[in-house]
Amino acid sequence: DFAVEGILRVIKEVGADMVIMATKGGETAMQRWLGSMASLVIERAEVPVLAVPADVLQLPIRHIVYATNFEEESNQVPDVLRTITRQLNSNLTCLHIRTLAEHTEKETYTSALDKMKANLPEDMNADCVVLHAKEPWEGIEEFMQHHRVDLIVTLTRHHTLLERLFMKSVTREAALKSEWPILALK
Repeated sequence: DFAVEGILRVIKEVGADMVIMATKGGETAMQRWLGSMASLVIERAEVPVLAVPADVLQLPIRHIVYATNFEEESNQVPDVLRTITRQLNSNLTCLHIRTLAEHTEKETYTSALDKMKANLPEDMNADCVVLHAKEPWEGIEEFMQHHRVDLIVTLTRHHTLLERLFMKSVTREAALKSEWPILALK
């Protein structure tokens, strides 16, 4: 935790706009349970964090996947993601993984998808996709394996210790398991 605290302190001291970290994922059982250094920085930093697996970054970034759970704060594509997509001239896929628990929420899900589609700028090369899977990360991984994707973008929030121990965070799972770069936005 000393390294994480040091990174967070330097972020504040230099007024960083973004942090870029190499990641090896959760190599040990302890890291998978408590989190890797990158997953802890992602969770606690007040700025976006780009976690790049050690040997993965491919340029140019042509296809970005925005993993959304259709909660209120993720119903629209974040402004920073719109800017990045335009500047990189990338395609954007807004991806929602529908779990078994969501089958009873059809009306909410449908209206959220329609709202997101309506909020996509006309000049942006973007699409919305919904897949079914047992767990969100499982569905994201399946999508990634069948499509050429260069970057995953997620929204994250601060979790309490109890939430970290007992809740599955898609961003945390991505930082621990992903073979692709992840941009975690607040």
